[in-house]
Amino acid sequence: MQKNLSYKKYIYFFLLIILISFITNKYFKDSSASTIQIFSDNKSYSIKCYPKEGFIKYKDKKYYLVSEKDKMIIDIEVGDIDNNDKEDILIIEGNKNSKYGDNLIIYEINFFFNEIHINEKYRNNLAPINPWTIKICDLDNDSELDIFIGAYKETTYYPGLENRPFFFNYKDNKLVKKWTGSKLRAPFKDVCFGDLDGNGTDEFIVIEEVEDGKNIVSVYYWFGFGFILQGESKIYKNIEYIKIENIDGRFLIKTNFSYLELSADKNENGIYLLKERSN
Repeated sequence: MQKNLSYKKYIYFFLLIILISFITNKYFKDSSASTIQIFSDNKSYSIKCYPKEGFIKYKDKKYYLVSEKDKMIIDIEVGDIDNNDKEDILIIEGNKNSKYGDNLIIYEINFFFNEIHINEKYRNNLAPINPWTIKICDLDNDSELDIFIGAYKETTYYPGLENRPFFFNYKDNKLVKKWTGSKLRAPFKDVCFGDLDGNGTDEFIVIEEVEDGKNIVSVYYWFGFGFILQGESKIYKNIEYIKIENIDGRFLIKTNFSYLELSADKNENGIYLLKERSN
């Protein structure tokens, strides 16, 4: 009788270990996922994206966006880049465990009967520029979305590998250069876009690296064939990331330190100050 009880304990313990392993594996797998919003027919759909696995998931069905098993999604963005009232998914595809991608792939997406229909409409080998991020923005309110690709490369006048800001449009089924800059005023490590001043166009917001490894958040605006510095924060020891969030109807910059907003105050150089929002 005692042996049977001990045997049952081992069985229960073994089943408990399997259950814990299943829950833990599911948690960590889901924790690596992000959520993207896709609009279609005046509806918003929440789609789970699993970059390392290279697929998106909707209604428990997987849709692979990468071309090979050893590839992953370096970055992903969604928007109607050709004004045809259909959302597009743009991905930077690269090798697993790599910071940089090699292909830009654009998919057109439609929803029919609770299923996603994905059609690849464009592919370009960007390996020579080492792309590491992709964003969609509207720099000039011209009814044509702009595509930002962060490149990591040398340039003719600035030797040495460094992040470079490249902007494109999608016209006639191809990528068209809008502005491929060699440098901002300082090296940058992260970017986001948002209409901070409410004028209908997006500002180019970056984390720039200044002296002694410290960082500053800088805001630039587009003036037709380049960018002008509009605002800047104080210098921080280390800014890990920047994001745009809409709070109380205003776009604010979120960092690992605080929220920043564009103020009416200027520094001695006439640059607007980004101030920490006081609650």
